[in-house]
Amino acid sequence: MSIKRTDVYSDIDMSMGLTIRSDIAKVFDVNAIKQSVKNIVMTRDRLFHPESGPRISNALFDMDNPFNRALIKDEIILALKKNEKRVTDLEVSFGVSRIDSNELECNITFSIVNTIGRYEVSVVLQRVR
Repeated sequence: MSIKRTDVYSDIDMSMGLTIRSDIAKVFDVNAIKQSVKNIVMTRDRLFHPESGPRISNALFDMDNPFNRALIKDEIILALKKNEKRVTDLEVSFGVSRIDSNELECNITFSIVNTIGRYEVSVVLQRVR
C-alpha cells in the first residue's frame, strides 16, 4: 500500500537544493505560496514588462517618510492581488529602515484561499543598481 501525497501547491525550491535522488528540491503548499509572494515582491521594474512587479525602485531612493511607505504598501498589495490569486486579506507593515543603504524591511501578512490561518513573509527591500 502506497501513501498518496495530498499537497495542493508545489514549486521548485529557489535555494536550488537537491533531493536524495539528485532531483531538484520542491516546496509544497504554504511554503510554495510564501516563496511566490516573496518572488513577486522582489521582482523589480522591468523595462518591457513594467506590470510584472511592484513599482517601488524609485521610492527606495527617496527619503523615508509616511508618503513613500504608503506608496510602497499600495504597490505591493496591487502586485500581489494581480499576480497571486491564492492569497487574500493582505496586510503590509514595515520594520527597520536603513537610510544609509536604502533598505527597508517589509512584512507581508496574508491568508490563503480556502484555508484557516495567517502567514507572514519578511523581505528586505533595497535599491538594485
